[in-house]
Amino acid sequence: MFKLQLMTADNYKKEGFKYQVNYAFHQTQFGKSLIGILDNKEKSICHLSFVNKSETTSLESLKKQWPKNELLENLKETTKYIEIIFSENFKGLEENNENDEDSNFEDVINIILKGTEFQIKVWTQLIEIPCGSTTTYEKVAQAIENPKAVRAVANAIAGNLVAYLIPCHRVMSKNGANKYAFGVECKLKILNYEKEITN
Repeated sequence: MFKLQLMTADNYKKEGFKYQVNYAFHQTQFGKSLIGILDNKEKSICHLSFVNKSETTSLESLKKQWPKNELLENLKETTKYIEIIFSENFKGLEENNENDEDSNFEDVINIILKGTEFQIKVWTQLIEIPCGSTTTYEKVAQAIENPKAVRAVANAIAGNLVAYLIPCHRVMSKNGANKYAFGVECKLKILNYEKEITN
């Protein structure tokens, strides 16, 4: 089962900076990924991305997101998370939590959403998008009852720190444009895979 933990800028200043971030690069069916696990009591996932340019660039991005935390490479600590997230049975947070009795793990996996209240509102809304389908920025703005905030919604989605788990890849421009921080090819691989496992 997955559980969300919310962290605002004030929360980070008070406590979030205290913990080490364990990270590692892993190969997945969508390309090489970088995962970060905050070394708090819950061992929460705080970062997930795909390598688009280089490992160095991806790691620099992680450091910018958690600037006051010590980073330590730890392949052993992160492997179990990757095996669950990219397993054949995984269809997203919403579907996996609903089917928890049939899941292949017993422990609660915590995910930290670190951002402003508006960003967190957008990111949690993305979880509602069913696996195998897509939506638009306009529809996300409508869903959070702020239909005029399309550009702000797009910026929040672009700032998602936990890719794939918070499925920003399921959002498209209404003209069909396929923008994705980790490359269009990666986005299409994920979308095609999700269509296959839901059909």
